[in-house]
Amino acid sequence: MLLVRLAAGAERAWADVNSAFALTSAEQIEDTLAIADHTLREPRKLIAERPADTVVVWENGLTAWRKVAYYTEGVRIFVLEHKRICGGSPVVAVWRRSQLVARQEGPAPLRVKLPPRSWVIWLLDPRSRFPDLVRQDFDVGGEGPALFTDLPAEPGCRKLGEYEIA
Repeated sequence: MLLVRLAAGAERAWADVNSAFALTSAEQIEDTLAIADHTLREPRKLIAERPADTVVVWENGLTAWRKVAYYTEGVRIFVLEHKRICGGSPVVAVWRRSQLVARQEGPAPLRVKLPPRSWVIWLLDPRSRFPDLVRQDFDVGGEGPALFTDLPAEPGCRKLGEYEIA
């Protein structure tokens, strides 16, 4: 019995080593950089068009929100995530570069307060259902990982999954 458990443990370890090599291959690294470069280029271009009153909302975007925060100086990044990797209560963290500006968590729907009349750049995973929710409730432009919209001047709330955009 001990021999079987040792063999199973060795097999899992070998599988992990093979996975690590696959994820660090030159092709994998080049693919990751190509996605990150494209995903970072789009919001920077959009921010240059309207530098004032621009915010970024990140929800499972194709590149890490920390990279976006680093390359978009002065723009607030609203990071929509969860307390735990596998679920838990929703969390909203607002970052400006490496500085945490605000953080809140609570039961769904968690209210996300965006400035009225702001230019919102949505960085979303196009394979998730979140972009469809954004398109249903907002007049958005753009395709792929970066969508954008103008928020109206008058206050209002729109529910997007576990979040309420106010």
